[in-house]
Amino acid sequence: MLADKTITKENLMKVLENIYPLEIQKQSGVVGIRIETIENTVVDNIKNYFSEELRGQYFQITNEIYEMSKFLNDIYPGYEKWFYEKQLEGCNTDLRTILFVKNEEGRVIGFTCLKKYENEKKISTILVDEEYRKQGLGTLLFEESMKFLGNSKPLITFPEDRAEMFKSFIKKYEWKLTDVIEDAYKPGVKEFCYNGKLIKE
Repeated sequence: MLADKTITKENLMKVLENIYPLEIQKQSGVVGIRIETIENTVVDNIKNYFSEELRGQYFQITNEIYEMSKFLNDIYPGYEKWFYEKQLEGCNTDLRTILFVKNEEGRVIGFTCLKKYENEKKISTILVDEEYRKQGLGTLLFEESMKFLGNSKPLITFPEDRAEMFKSFIKKYEWKLTDVIEDAYKPGVKEFCYNGKLIKE
């Protein structure tokens, strides 16, 4: 069955019971899938929020982005320091930026950190909220990232245990595995490099 946002949870449960009696629900379980269109989704740039009047929004957005991605401290020790001191500070120049998307409620649901050096065009971080994956947001962010970087095959790296997550993008964009680095960021963890060589900061 399909339901839009105007239906309450209580009414939805009543409709559901008419189709699937409680006994069947208990026996088989119920799975709910939320779908949102991304046709009108706008990819925004953190550089648009540097003005004094938008400073409050800047802090709100950057805090949401960090909270969404702070688990990366376990994968990349020092991620917090890098995010605030290297990436955000770098956004004040032409060499770095952060692109992001929000949902209808105004919450950040996906972002990408970009690095545009002469010798390195890199997607440093890209992340989509789990609730909004497989809806095209990853592709949208990749496409806008490549436009900013001016490169259809930018450097991107990730640990071996996340390779499956990027499998479809590797195939779609015909990325080439160019290096595998042992202990690049964390002992015992391999870092897969595509489209170039890693220049550690």
